[in-house]
Amino acid sequence: MAEPAPKKHKALDASVQAYIDTNEGTANFWLLAGATGSDDLQQIKLPTCRAFVAFHSKLIRDLPDEEDPEFPVLCDHDTSTLVLFLQACQPNFCGLPEYSAGDIGKLSKIAHYFDAPTLVDCLFDQLIKLLQKSDNNNTAFTWTSELYEAVFVMKDLGKKFVLLDPSDLDPRDGRSPGGFEIQFAPPHHEHGAALRIHNNFFVIQFPRVFLELDEAARSTLKKHSRSLISFFITKYREGKYANGAYSKAVKDSMLSCLSFVLAEATLPPDVEDLTS
Repeated sequence: MAEPAPKKHKALDASVQAYIDTNEGTANFWLLAGATGSDDLQQIKLPTCRAFVAFHSKLIRDLPDEEDPEFPVLCDHDTSTLVLFLQACQPNFCGLPEYSAGDIGKLSKIAHYFDAPTLVDCLFDQLIKLLQKSDNNNTAFTWTSELYEAVFVMKDLGKKFVLLDPSDLDPRDGRSPGGFEIQFAPPHHEHGAALRIHNNFFVIQFPRVFLELDEAARSTLKKHSRSLISFFITKYREGKYANGAYSKAVKDSMLSCLSFVLAEATLPPDVEDLTS
């Protein structure tokens, strides 16, 4: 009987392969990416310098000096994002590159896994700058599922996001109603104890964005979806979104909610379906 052919890696993402080729010759530490015991894919060895990762990561810093230089990553993170994490750990006098909302969310989860709170805080600052672009009900700002996921990830990591009633005026200027507030624990952030983002579309747009995703894509947002949609519907019923600037967005989200309810509804077996 012929021996089975050895298993090979599936084709690596170009950015992953480029990272491996660039860092393999100077590495003294490797992260093993991929599920342990996987039947269809060997683990991928991502080379790095242990000191660079240990500078940010308490998990790696606390490993004994004689520890095996190959460290298995026992969590569900894609290889491309692990490469972004290792690149973020490398010395860079210009600071971190500007990440997309999607990368901020994924990188924050990895940084938390490796116990790298300073890196999480740097990513949080980048998320704040993204959210500030939405201030003053900027209707040109695009709310995406990736941006909501980044906010939810940071909330799960202990960052404080508080929804504001759409009719509440900012006590600092007596105008700019509603939106949400990012609260900071001491030592105070550069924005002080709290930063208000005046954009009610954060809530209004969420039901449409969430419900237009397929079931698999919704999974990353599902944990916080009920509270955000409930807040939207409650404030809608209270007439808090009567401002004409909100009308189209409110209508789109309400139609998404109704479409979802109708799609999920099932008739009892003894009720005639009048649409057939």
